[in-house]
Order: sequence, then C-alpha cells, then structure tokens
Amino acid sequence: MKTFIKSYWGARWRSTLGRRSITAFQRNTLEDLLRSAKANVPVQKDRIRDTRFDALADIEPIDKAQLLLHPARSVNHAVLRKLNANALEFDQFCETYREQENKWFRDFALPTESHGTSGTKGLFFRTKPEFELRDAIKFAREGGRFPLREHLRPGRLRYAVILLDDPWVGSRQNVDVAKGRFSRHAEIRTIRFDNDFDRLAQELNEFDPHYLMTYPTHLDIFAKMQLQGALQIAPRVVRSGADLLTTSTRDQIKCAWPHARIVDYYAASESAPMAVSCDQGNLHLFEDCVVLEPMNHDGTPSDATSFSSHILVTSLTRSFQPIIRYRIDDSVRVGFKSCSCNSPFPVLELVGRSFLNYPIQLDDGSQGVISSLELMKLMMTMANVRHYQIRGIAKNKFVLSIFVDAFSGDVLSFKQKHHQEIEQAVVGFRREKSCEKSVAFDINYRALDTTIAKRRAFTIEYNPE
Repeated sequence: MKTFIKSYWGARWRSTLGRRSITAFQRNTLEDLLRSAKANVPVQKDRIRDTRFDALADIEPIDKAQLLLHPARSVNHAVLRKLNANALEFDQFCETYREQENKWFRDFALPTESHGTSGTKGLFFRTKPEFELRDAIKFAREGGRFPLREHLRPGRLRYAVILLDDPWVGSRQNVDVAKGRFSRHAEIRTIRFDNDFDRLAQELNEFDPHYLMTYPTHLDIFAKMQLQGALQIAPRVVRSGADLLTTSTRDQIKCAWPHARIVDYYAASESAPMAVSCDQGNLHLFEDCVVLEPMNHDGTPSDATSFSSHILVTSLTRSFQPIIRYRIDDSVRVGFKSCSCNSPFPVLELVGRSFLNYPIQLDDGSQGVISSLELMKLMMTMANVRHYQIRGIAKNKFVLSIFVDAFSGDVLSFKQKHHQEIEQAVVGFRREKSCEKSVAFDINYRALDTTIAKRRAFTIEYNPE
C-alpha cells in the first residue's frame, strides 16, 4: 500500500508540471532504464549500443516473437540472482506456470498473457511494485469524482468488473491486486461475461455498482440494456479499456447514464497505461510513463498530421522485463489535436489496430473504415447468434455466415425465426456507419460442424480482391 500511495502522489505531481519538466523527467527515466537493461538483460545487451536519450532511435525495433523467443533472455538477470534463480528455472516456469505454483517467483511477480490479435501469443511479467505503479497511475490520472481518500473510506464504494473468464489476462490480475489493496475499503466484484444477459442484468441490478469497468463492446450492450429497462443501475464512473471506444458507443453510454463520468484507457499487456481520456473525451498520452513513436510503413517516423502504420513503445515503468522500441500495430496520431482541459500531456487519437481496419467507401463518396471491433460489437447485439464468421471478400462487400448449432435447432427453422432480426441489425449498422447504400452484407446460414466448433467460429477476416 505504501508503494501505491507514493506512486499515486508522484503521478499526480507530474500532472502539474510544464512541458519542459516532463521532457526532462522522461529523458532521465529512459536513460536509467537503458543503462539497467544494457547491463542486465541479455536480449537488450545485443540491441543497445548507446544509453543516451537521443540515441533511442538507433535501437532496432523488436516485436513479440523476437522479444520472447527465449523468455529468460528478456528479463533482468540481476533480479533473478537476488531471487536465487537462474535462466533455466525461469524458462521452466514459463512452460508450466498454469499447472503448478512456483513460490519464489509467484511471491515476486505475476505472469500476464497477451492473447495476440496479431496472431502471436506471449507471456509478460510484472513485479508486484510494477503492478502497484500501474494502478496508481490509473487512479491519479482519472481525477474527477473519486479522489483517493474516497477509495479509502470503509464501505464507501462498489466496483463491478465484467471480464472474460481467464485468470491470466492482465485485467483480471489488476482486479486481484486491487482486491488485496482495497479489501477493507471497498467491495470489488468480478462478474463473468457471457451471452446470458438475464443473469448479467440480475447480478448488476443486485450489486448496483458505483464503478462499472469492462470492455467497450460489453459497455455498448449494457447501455442498450439500461435504455430498454433490463438494467437499472446508476454508476458514477464507467471505465472502458482494452478495445477501441467508438464515438457511437460513447454516445450510447451517455444516453444510458447521463450523470456518469466516462473514463477510457489506452493500454497494452506489454506496457503500463499509455493514455487516459479527459472530461472532453480526448485521450492524453502519458509521456512520463512511455515513449511512443508513431511510424510509417517504411519504418520512418510519421508526422503529427497523419495516422501511423504502427507504433514503437518504450515503457518507462518496467525494469524487470524491459519493453524498448517494441512494435504494436496500432494506428495513432499524437499532438495534432488540441484540448481545452489544460492537461500538460498531448492528445493521442486512436484508430485501432491497423490490420483490423477495413477500408470502405461511404455513401457520400468519401473514404471510411470499419473496424473488426465494430463488427464484433454488431454480432454481440444478436442474442441468438452463438457462432459466426465475417469475411471481407472485396472492398465494400462482406459475407456474414451464421453457424447454427444443435442447441439452436436446424438451419431452416433458425433462419425463419431470426433472419429478420439479424437483417435489421445489419441494416442499422450500415446506416450508423453512413454506408447503407455503398456496403453490402451477404448473409448465409450453415450447420455447425466439428471443425468449426473446435475453433468456435468467432472469426473476422478481410481478403480484398
């Protein structure tokens, strides 16, 4: 708790600094990180030649597969020696962490799975002080109606965190750490998300949380449930993260809970929170926690007027497993847009994962995009659809395949019963995206075979001709 409070006030203090002081803090922290990584982390020794701030751009970028090729080479060996462990033990732990406990490591750090929208899964590690720092930054930068002292009053707050049922994702581990920290001061309940919306509504209505935290795709569904009367809660803060919070979802949340403060985070499993939204709805980049470099396709830095092909992230809050010029395929723009909230941190505009944005032509002839997250949200609004596949077969043409399982009856009866509902949802989606005339969705229905069931048929592909 001491580490958390110290980190909290440090983050609050840095939010009051001017641009020059923030840059100086970023420079000093980065140079300390580079010196430590060069001396103690094998995979970084081969990359870092110069530990000066100005030499960061000379370090070759690295991706998940390269960083985690040999897990023990990605962590600080000076720390391993203090724990009386060696590289071989660490690699063995990485292979068996789900099946068995390892006390010397469990008491020191927590493994977090990155589930890889890029197709590459990975295992990342944070020490417990690094977890405390991560949470402290979140609390400090949210501001608004929940100052720290209110969190520390016994019995004051109820948190509802809706998550997928996986104990190794970072979101769930953040909750577990928070439960230990605030167990005397707040009630934190983790609710498993699935398609049983009646159960979800009942649990949330009974708990009536002050603080509602989940993914944007889930929030869109809950906001609609609130507007329809199935949900009857009044959260003071609605927090989203992990996915892209679209303008339509934000508007839906505002309609459902007009008095709630909406807090949106931009983060990654590999890094601490990189940005948080202000009351104006703009994300502000935490330059005291991360060095973020927007890049073009050819590996050159992108300017402030254009969106990047990808970004290179250097986390200033991770020293056990340093993240230095690490590639993430997000399309962003930094510093182009201004904001009236007086934050010292620049505005970050996020489009989402660059390879998950499908170009389309809008009805007015201009260019637009449909993100896979928006398509996922569309499918999640269809309560009767359990298995689906969306394929982009050409620009402005998608094929939506609905797979009917034994629980839903045969294909013909399912189509007769639900086709109108599904078609209306697709039409509403196209209208919302201003592409009702220009974009076509072909809908077909198929029986769910064993091959599709094995991979669960939740797939979205784009193969333009």
